[in-house]
Amino acid sequence: MLPARDYAIYVSTSVLAAGAGLGMYYLLRGKVREQQQKVVQEEGLRAGTAANWAKRLKMAFDNDMAWGMGTDEEAIYRVFRELPTKKAYVEVQKAYRTLYQKDLNAVLQDELSSSEFTRVMAIYNAKK
Repeated sequence: MLPARDYAIYVSTSVLAAGAGLGMYYLLRGKVREQQQKVVQEEGLRAGTAANWAKRLKMAFDNDMAWGMGTDEEAIYRVFRELPTKKAYVEVQKAYRTLYQKDLNAVLQDELSSSEFTRVMAIYNAKK
C-alpha cells in the first residue's frame, strides 16, 4: 500500500497523463477532419464527382433566386437525374457530411415540400 502522499501524486499524475492523451486525440482528430474536408473540397471542383454534386446541392439550398424565393428545386432535380446509381448518392451523402457537417437527407426534407421530396425520391428510386 502506498503512503497517502505518494498515492495522491500517483493519482494526479495519472489524471494529467489521461488529460494530455485526450487532448492529443482531439487535436489529431481535428487535423484529420480538416485534411479530409480539404480533399473533398478540391474534389468538388471536378464535374461528375460526389463532392461536386454535394456542392451543387448546397448551392441549390442556399440559392436566394430573385426576390428571395428560396431553394432552387430544379437544380436539385437536375443533380439527382445526373447521379448514375444509388451508390453514387451514398457517396454524395458522405461528401455533404464532410463538407457541411449536416445530414443530406434531413436537409432535403427540411428544404423541400412533401411533393418535391417525393419527386426527388422517385428520381432516386429509378436508379440502379
